[in-house]
Order: sequence, then C-alpha cells, then structure tokens
Amino acid sequence: MKKFRLFFLMAAITCGLYASAQSGVRVESPNAVDFETSATTTGVPAGDHYIGFKSGYAAIDNVDVAHDVVVIKAAIPATATVNSEYVATFKVRNQAPATEEAYTAALVFNGEEVCTIAPADIQPIATSTDVEYAFSFTPHYVGTYPAYVKLAWADGYEVVSDTIQVVVGEESAAKTFTVGGTPTNGFAPLYLNNRYSVSETLYTAEMLAAAGFKAGDKIASISYAGYKTTDAHTTHLKLFIANGNDTEFGTIAFTDDDAMTLAFDGDYEFKQQVSSTKYVNDYLSLSFSEPFVYTGGSLRVKIQSESSVYKSVIFAIDSNIKNMCYGAKNLYTEVADLTPAKTAWKFPITHFGVVYNPMTFKGTVVDQNSIPVEGVSVVLTQVPASSEAPKFGLSKAAVARYEGVTNSEGVFEIPVIQSANTYSVVFSKDGYVTKKITVSEISEIGTVTLESQTPTAVTDITVSKTLDSNVYTIDGRIVRRNAESLEGLSKGIYIFQGKKHIVK
Repeated sequence: MKKFRLFFLMAAITCGLYASAQSGVRVESPNAVDFETSATTTGVPAGDHYIGFKSGYAAIDNVDVAHDVVVIKAAIPATATVNSEYVATFKVRNQAPATEEAYTAALVFNGEEVCTIAPADIQPIATSTDVEYAFSFTPHYVGTYPAYVKLAWADGYEVVSDTIQVVVGEESAAKTFTVGGTPTNGFAPLYLNNRYSVSETLYTAEMLAAAGFKAGDKIASISYAGYKTTDAHTTHLKLFIANGNDTEFGTIAFTDDDAMTLAFDGDYEFKQQVSSTKYVNDYLSLSFSEPFVYTGGSLRVKIQSESSVYKSVIFAIDSNIKNMCYGAKNLYTEVADLTPAKTAWKFPITHFGVVYNPMTFKGTVVDQNSIPVEGVSVVLTQVPASSEAPKFGLSKAAVARYEGVTNSEGVFEIPVIQSANTYSVVFSKDGYVTKKITVSEISEIGTVTLESQTPTAVTDITVSKTLDSNVYTIDGRIVRRNAESLEGLSKGIYIFQGKKHIVK
C-alpha cells in the first residue's frame, strides 16, 4: 500500500483520491483546511494511481519511502555519429528528507552500460537539491539503438529516463565545431549597414576545446548564421586567421595583416531572405583557399568588408561572451584607416568547418612460416591523451575505432579518417596468439607475424567451432555483423567465417 501527502494552499478544499482508471474505484479523502497537510491510505491499493483535485494549487508526494528522487530533465540526443563523442545529460531532484549518497549513475546504450559513475564518485544529493550528470561515450557502428539514463540503488530502487531511439550515422571526413551559445540578433562579425566594416574575434583554447577542437585540426571554412530582408548586395571580404595563446583580447588594436594568414579574399553576395527573419545557417560562409592548421592554443579571426553600397544584415551573436570581439565601421573611412580605433562588439557565433584527410593503415599478416594468414581481425582503438582522462559526471574525449580483416593474401587495408591520433592495434584469430602494437602514424607498416598456438600437453587441446560471424568485403570492410548467411547481399566477393564466398 502507498501513502501520499497532499499539500493545499486554499482555506478549504475537498479532493478525491482515485485508483487506476481501470479499477474505477473512488475514495474521498479528509478535508484539508488552513494550509495544513493531510495524508491518507484509506481504501487505496498499492500500485500506480492518479489524483483528482479541485483547487487553485495542489501538490502530491510519496511519504514513508526509502527514496524519493525524481527526474527534472533528461537530454538524450536522437542522433549520433560513428567515432564522435555522444553526450547525454540527466538532472534529478531529491525530495526525501535524507541525503542520497550510495547509488550509481549510468548511460545505457543498446542494453549496455557504456558510461557508469560508481558510488565512490557520485555527488551526494541533499534534500530539496538538484544534481545534474553528463554521460559520454563513442558509438562505433551505424544503426538505430535504444538509449536511456538511470540512477540505481543497491536495494533495487531506480530512477530511469525515457528511452530514446538513437540513429548513429556514418563518420564523415568533415566536421563543424561551433563556438558560442544561445543566439540573439546582432551586427557581428560585420556591420554591413556601412560601406566599410572590420572586426577581430578572439577564441581561447578553452572555448575551442569545449567546441571539440584538437591540435592539428585543419580548418577549411568559417561560417555565420544570419538573415537579410533588404535587397541583395555584394561586398569584398577578406578573412585573416592566426594561432596564439591569448586568454584575453589584450591591447585594443587590430592584429597586423602580416602577422596573420589570409584565408579568404574575394567578393561575397549577401542574398535577400524575402520577409523571413529566421536565421539561415551558413548565411555568411567562407571557404579557405587552403586549410589552416590549428596548433592547440587560441585563435584570432579578423574579417573585413568593403563595398560601394551598404545594407543591413543580421547575424547570430552570443551576448553572454564579453570583450572577445572588437570592431569598427564607417560610411566613408576605408578599412585601412579604421584599424587604430575600435569598440567592443557582441560575440559572433562562429561555425568552423574542419576537414580530415583519411589515411590507409595497410600491411600483411603472416604466420611463423611466412605464409599469409586470411581472416585475421585488425582493430585500431585510439589511445587518449593523458589530459583526456574521464572525470566523473563530465564528458570525456571521443575514442575512435576502426576495424578490418585480412584477405586471402594476408593483406589488410583500413581507411582511417582521424589519422592524426595514436592507436593501439590488435591482431587476432582463433588458433593464433593475439598480437598488440601501438602506432603513432597511419601508414603502411609492412609485415606482422602471428604465432600459431602450440599446445603444451594433450590437456591443452581444445576443439572450437566458434567462427567470426561478421561478413567482410575483400578489402576488409564489415558489411554485416553476426550474420547467419550471405542471403540478400549484393553481387561480389565476401569473407565469411574465415572463408572466401562469391555472391552471384
């Protein structure tokens, strides 16, 4: 049987406590007057119930229970990308009079707890207090998978979010990293209601890391969301970019052109958006003449516009980021003469387009007699930097993973998009001693030798019919997992259960 406490903020009120709709049972509870609290269990069977109130304000809560933690908010994204960090957040409130301490928190993805916070690392939840956790992991396979977040106690009590079907898409050789948060209307990075406009924006290392940047990333474009309701017009734009280590803007002066890299220099048309005032993604989008390599510190971006006409354009800005963008504008003074004087502008929400150059990890696997070994599983797993070690309740860096299998000649070729990372590589096949190496450069590594497993006594001999049930293309790509047959596959040559098969 459950007991409920009812809270009323009216002088006199009558409420009805109902059992489930299926039972059709109705039980009148005592009247509550003068802002008092009443509790009842009269005639109410244990189980799920609902309450009917006739009042301006009323609230209900469980009493005499071991735990009373409720979900305030769960943010579980419905999309993800292979080899990219996936983050879900979960916010709960403790409504019990005692602090909650001994529990675990976990993100469950496709039935597996992929990110767990142990009791020793959890945050105690004081009474009437909220706690929010962020869980992260890296999906490695395309598909649709159920995901939810839960808190669990040793006595079996659980607080569980709704289950979301997450669609995991293919990894791309290009990504977009965004710096800036909730958008509002503004005139940065360019104030185009003037003939001449220039601004410089500082992005600190902390801001860039939070967006997903790593040292060595190649920036191929920069874009800004915006809109324009006036007639289209064209201006001449220049965009400069530079690496640095600044945490504050510093001297209020533009960086010299010679100290920066000129990434874009050309005309750009700002198109009319009819009467819409909705932001258009990539409204101002500038592709670099060649990728700019980020070195891991701060970035400065200077952008300038010169035109014989001037028409207003609205950009998406983040008004919460202060003193990181300075600019100048004028109807008649050219950009070269604007540079000595400028004022603080709002921070432009910036989208950096980052590209990766896929490399091929290639080699040949042979046995101790130099005979090629077919069907060897080759798995590369990224080795995180020490600074990327996970912290409880916080997201951690994505860990990339790539897989392949050797063909009949013992050769493997595995495309690796995130080729700047260091990887642990495991070579394995039934009947052979598993081998592990570490590579800091994705390239052709030559020959890898696997030793046959030689039994040391009769008791060491085992018979196993377990075979790799994945289906691979001849070049080592997995096209079907845990397969029972090749039925339905397109025409071609496949490797299945360690043997080559032709589908006609």
